[in-house]
Amino acid sequence: KNARNWVLVYNTNNAPIYYVLDIGGGCFLPGPNTACDVRLLGPHEIYTREFDKVMNGPVRALAWHDGYFGSSPAPFLASQRVTFGPSFGETMGYPTSGLADNYQWTWYDEKSPGMQNWLLVSNPTPSDITYSVKIGGNPVPGKQNLPLASGATESHRFPGLMGGPMEVTASGDIFSSQRVLYNGYFNEVVGLNLN
Repeated sequence: KNARNWVLVYNTNNAPIYYVLDIGGGCFLPGPNTACDVRLLGPHEIYTREFDKVMNGPVRALAWHDGYFGSSPAPFLASQRVTFGPSFGETMGYPTSGLADNYQWTWYDEKSPGMQNWLLVSNPTPSDITYSVKIGGNPVPGKQNLPLASGATESHRFPGLMGGPMEVTASGDIFSSQRVLYNGYFNEVVGLNLN
């Protein structure tokens, strides 16, 4: 509620690319999916799309030189822009070659008045994994060795917890970010891989 979300894609190439935006894995499954967008982008073309009333993940953007779902991946830039109430945020796309099995943040706060805090963990790889969460160096009860299927995303809140650092470790490569709402303002921060 009160959130608007756009995905922006820029073709950095001097030739057209075939581009797929997939929200929640539906582009690769049979049946209709309102969170799937497939198109041809011209050289240095920018494309923007808002997905009204869609809330799902992971959000994946893929591109090829040689046709949709081709064998020759194409480089491109992508970002996600969000407005929520009076705030604005933009998060750059993260290449799968940069995924890691460990992400850290300096702080987590679901204790301060007006603070709401979510940890998002996404598995964009073809293999199922497990992951665990620590805050302040201590394992979060019930959040150890959690299974996460290929293509799945989970979010967690830890009411009453405040401290740092927060760390997510996994048995394989993942993507992880932290989303915060504070007195009507929104922010998202991707975890840092220190390994």
